[in-house]
Amino acid sequence: MRRELLPYSIDVIVIRPGAVKTEIWEKGAAHAGRYVRTDYAGPVARFEEYAMRLAKGGYSPEEFGEALRKVFEKKRPRTR
Repeated sequence: MRRELLPYSIDVIVIRPGAVKTEIWEKGAAHAGRYVRTDYAGPVARFEEYAMRLAKGGYSPEEFGEALRKVFEKKRPRTR
């Protein structure tokens, strides 16, 4: 997208914050129970454990918001 919009003087940056501590993590976990008696039970359980570890170590919404604000206030933000 960056290369496609370059001729129009539109800068594109990519923001990949990782995990942010929000309710979305619990919402996803609430639906994992539907796989308990299926072939997917093991992989889903492992993914759920992995996702919850990410969530616990993630940014608070305030930390993420502050980092995002800094990116948007820069005259020339980094591409990534």
